[in-house]
Amino acid sequence: MTTTCSPPEIPDRGVARVRSDVRALRAYCLSAPVVAAGDLVRLHQNEAPDDWPEDLKREIADRLATLPWHRYPAARAEAVCEALGRMQGTPAAMVAAAAGSNEALAAAFAAFAARGTVVMSSPTYSMAAILAVGAGARVVEVPLGPGFALDAGALLRAARVHRAEAIYMASPNNPTGGALAPEAVAEVLDGAPGAVVLDEAYWEFAKTSWLESIHAHPHLVVVRTFSKALAGAGLRVGWITAQAPLVAELLKVLLPYNLNVFAQVAVPVLAARRDVAASRVRAIVAERDRIGRALLAMGACVYPSETNFLLFEPGRPPAEVHRKLAERGVLVRDVSAAPSLAACLRVSIGAGADNDRFLGALADVLKEGP
Repeated sequence: MTTTCSPPEIPDRGVARVRSDVRALRAYCLSAPVVAAGDLVRLHQNEAPDDWPEDLKREIADRLATLPWHRYPAARAEAVCEALGRMQGTPAAMVAAAAGSNEALAAAFAAFAARGTVVMSSPTYSMAAILAVGAGARVVEVPLGPGFALDAGALLRAARVHRAEAIYMASPNNPTGGALAPEAVAEVLDGAPGAVVLDEAYWEFAKTSWLESIHAHPHLVVVRTFSKALAGAGLRVGWITAQAPLVAELLKVLLPYNLNVFAQVAVPVLAARRDVAASRVRAIVAERDRIGRALLAMGACVYPSETNFLLFEPGRPPAEVHRKLAERGVLVRDVSAAPSLAACLRVSIGAGADNDRFLGALADVLKEGP
């Protein structure tokens, strides 16, 4: 006679062991509507519309081919930090390179607020809260005021009440597009009880930068990225700028060897060509203004922008417009799930022909009626 024994009950050591605050998150992903066959117009990820010149890409490829790929790259990407420092006018000791601005933000949140609290305005960059929670922090969101204005008083009150170790702000802000009022940012910098992490992903398009404020504010961390006007989204390079003693501390939570050999070769070459990036910014701003006027002529509500994208209300349910544009091969971003953005879509500024396709497709969608 054979006896079958059931295995003993073992508590779930997988999903159930994941922190409850992590399980409550929604992973970052782009919605995937049914799209038309053929070439897609990609205006949903805030990428630069134009690649770097072929001669520069060949120069980088030639340099890369001479390097040993079986060896680790420089642990702290010193050549990248020096190049970024020269580009923005700061010593290399004030710069820490990261694998995209996401890694830079995650490191700042981990260093300041693991097992603590991060206060941030809302709506803002959707990954900010995910990165803070992943670093072990609790997130307290404070709504932006009318016109997506920063309510400095409310932000500071929340920071004090919740004893926040860090405040996060993005200026210009994503997905709203506008820069935060300088007097409001200055109020937060002066009154913050802890660190201030200021995300300047779109700094090249903005009228105001807070980089110089680092010298007067030892608690300020400015985060930037190579992915926008610098057209290096594929490189995955971001960086932290702060006073040198603070950078030395943040390096303790940034992984060594975080930039691969390709990024470490490419960044110094591309960072030296600010003329190319500056020309790209001028072209994007001109196209942004043209698209904004066209959207207004269609009856859309268009919000002010100091970025490479526009937030707009098409006047129809955004999910429906988003789907119908995708059916025509045009991808924009549906941001209607974010706080205060229930009527909104976001469109990145692309090359002229792609922008024309977007405007034509949107005109067709709006003519269809509900």
